[in-house]
Amino acid sequence: MKLVVLDGYTENPGDLSWKGLEALGELTVYDRTSYTESPLIAQRISDAEIVIMNKTPISRATIDACPNIRLIAVLATGYNVVDYQHAREKGIPVVNVPTYGTASVSQFSIALLLEICHHIGHHSASVHNGDWAANPDWCYWDYPLIELAGKTIGVAPDAHIYYAAWPSWLKDSRYAADALDWVLEQNEALPEGEKIRVVSVSAAPGSADMFQNIDLWNAAAARAEEAGVLVLTAEGAGAKPDRLMPYPAVLDPNARDDPAACRVGFPGEDGSSVFAKNALALPCSYRTTAEEYTAGQFGYTHYGQGGLSWGIPYCAGVMALGWQVDPTLTGDEIMRYLLSTAATGTDGNSIIDPVHFVETLETNRST
Repeated sequence: MKLVVLDGYTENPGDLSWKGLEALGELTVYDRTSYTESPLIAQRISDAEIVIMNKTPISRATIDACPNIRLIAVLATGYNVVDYQHAREKGIPVVNVPTYGTASVSQFSIALLLEICHHIGHHSASVHNGDWAANPDWCYWDYPLIELAGKTIGVAPDAHIYYAAWPSWLKDSRYAADALDWVLEQNEALPEGEKIRVVSVSAAPGSADMFQNIDLWNAAAARAEEAGVLVLTAEGAGAKPDRLMPYPAVLDPNARDDPAACRVGFPGEDGSSVFAKNALALPCSYRTTAEEYTAGQFGYTHYGQGGLSWGIPYCAGVMALGWQVDPTLTGDEIMRYLLSTAATGTDGNSIIDPVHFVETLETNRST
């Protein structure tokens, strides 16, 4: 059996072994082939029976040009780089690795948590820039530091995350619909007890003011609703967006743990009027964004104006905590709990309160 790895450097730059694959047959590993459609792809797998890749596209034309293919293995979660529908027609299985990053993503989340508390990257750059040496005081920091002692953290150890990318910058909701349909396809194959409960979309693909082909998105969202999957976008939750309407909220830097100290809006704004009872404000600042990329350098800056692109997945994460407490809850019930346990912000609006939310679920679960 002949196996070909088309872009092995991504997965194994030299610190891992291919011996497991070598035991299956004749193995050829290329560091890179092409990340766009290229005749070189078909050339390299022309007589291969198993094709292994990460980001190298396997198109209809490539599949047709390589009649010996018996399996396409994607060393990633997403497999949109493969024309899997054509592969299915040809009887070629396409497999992926949906949970390969569970442990590493969890570890990285802890690293980011500590970075938020200490701003190590920023302070390292600042010290190297001579700011501490020039500081008139013995102690130096450029941001208020946060201690984790006495604080509460929510962990959903049994939750799985699935990721589907779509080119929102094209302003075409057909791509969002395709991505949602892909998620639903994954969901069909999952056993009971592991079904996808919520999909967070950090955009508004149902808005005709921002996107075209919104009918395709609305149809996909309706299919998700029928499958019992809650879809949360910047416009609201599910096919009936009036059930929960998200808004950005501003955190008080001096009372980060107190939702009642928040208000709707962005820093520098006067605030907003009181919204409808189904409106829920989500913390969207402070936020970290990458600065303009310079070759060989990565710069980051912190500023106080975030957006719902961060608040939407935050809300989905809080929902996941709720399902950890009581997996029998429906999406509607989860949203009702979020609204009923919300704190009242300084402007009178409802602010998501994860601690009260989870504590209420735990109390109701035990009674």
